[in-house]
Amino acid sequence: LPVTFTSFTGETVSGINVLRWTTATELNNDRFVLERSADGELFQSIGEVVGAGTKVTPSSYSFRDESPMTGRNYYRLKQIDFDKTTAYHPRVILLTVEEGTTPMTANIYPNPTTGGLFRVRINNGNGAAVVVRVTDLSGRVIRTAMYADAKSGSDLEVLLGNEAVSGTYLVEVVQGSRRIVQRLIVK
Repeated sequence: LPVTFTSFTGETVSGINVLRWTTATELNNDRFVLERSADGELFQSIGEVVGAGTKVTPSSYSFRDESPMTGRNYYRLKQIDFDKTTAYHPRVILLTVEEGTTPMTANIYPNPTTGGLFRVRINNGNGAAVVVRVTDLSGRVIRTAMYADAKSGSDLEVLLGNEAVSGTYLVEVVQGSRRIVQRLIVK
């Protein structure tokens, strides 16, 4: 093999899955690809780490999955050479994330927006209702919307309407005890 692995481990720290591996030697190693699965059978790429090329001394690597799925997360490590030859580490790592321990994230897009229409993508949502509240910088509520059953990957559409003029707003996303506040610019 072009890479001699000496370890591949994982641990959950504050709702983030951290994967680490070491190599003894590397020959023409372009990169590593981390793949994740909910069932241990169907894997999807979640990130890459650049390899050391050719190296005859040990190397250490790590990858942080900051948005793991609630429940079981299976990880496997794929190695890719410069000539695109691939190989998998023989070990699959299983890390279990308890519900409510993974931090929820929300991505607002497009930002800036025109016309007062934007979306909120919920990551690590637990399926409970989500409230999206938009306020101006003085604290006046412009729009409040409630969405039932917001799971991970949910895209929530928000239309500000005639209340929104050009400027900066605060978007508060609340799901249970989890709360995120981000700025939104309306042009």
